[in-house]
Amino acid sequence: MSKKLLCILCVWFSIGQAISQSNETYHTFAQIFNDKNELVSSLSQNNEEAKGFDFERYILDNKEVAKLNLMHTTKSELEVERHIYRTVQGAQGEHLCKSTEVSASPILGVAVTSTPNFHGVKVLRVVDGGPADQLGIRVDDVLYTFEDTELSSHCDLQMAVRKTSIGTAASLQYSTDGISKKDNIIVGAQTINTHNYTLCDKEEIASEQEVELESTLTTYPNPTRSSSFINYKSEDLSPIQFKIIDMNGAVIHSEEFDHFSSEIRLEYRFEGSAQPGVYLFVIEQGAARHYNKVLFVKE
Repeated sequence: MSKKLLCILCVWFSIGQAISQSNETYHTFAQIFNDKNELVSSLSQNNEEAKGFDFERYILDNKEVAKLNLMHTTKSELEVERHIYRTVQGAQGEHLCKSTEVSASPILGVAVTSTPNFHGVKVLRVVDGGPADQLGIRVDDVLYTFEDTELSSHCDLQMAVRKTSIGTAASLQYSTDGISKKDNIIVGAQTINTHNYTLCDKEEIASEQEVELESTLTTYPNPTRSSSFINYKSEDLSPIQFKIIDMNGAVIHSEEFDHFSSEIRLEYRFEGSAQPGVYLFVIEQGAARHYNKVLFVKE
């Protein structure tokens, strides 16, 4: 696939990380089909109109239709919440069961645009507290290379960042006030929480909650004011690495366990200097990476 086509796809599916996300945004999209798989109605709402959308009520009000596709998304620069419902044949009930998947994508926390001569990209906006802000990047600075990738568009930067890992130090060449600089920037994280819903009865809701408690990676209590306990289970007996990453992408804790025997239980105690906020608890094992978000609060 050519770089040009990759860039087009990148802009279509990921422009939210760049220019459009100066604030939290909302989007709702729904399609209703009849038993002949013909579209009979659709719904599309954005921002203020979508902000108060009652996702669960809409599903229950339309649970008798032949087919319903529904997605409601809340997006900020550091977090995406996706609520998805698709009619499952045979699923019945007066309630909704939910399963959640947590993932994360690397970000720099900066919005850019091409320069007139396509030599570098000009900074339009810097996310408060993000990796670029921590480094001292400012509006109107020009970024020239990221990890040896020459930058001429937002897409160049985005694709280069996607190749890195959260929490790693990446080289960045840029200029501020006409002065050229080259520093390492710590790659940050945008968490993506995908919530999938199906119709079910009360008994299924109870069993689903039990399954969640036995999920591969659990952390509790959440929120926490001091300690967080981590329980990880896996049939894979290869070594694991446990990391804690703050929302600026900095790795604040890291441990490796060469001898893993299907389950491990850990405790992490936040120090008195730790700042309140959301932290990513990460277990890496081979090519697999598991995330849980933990909210640390103070009295």
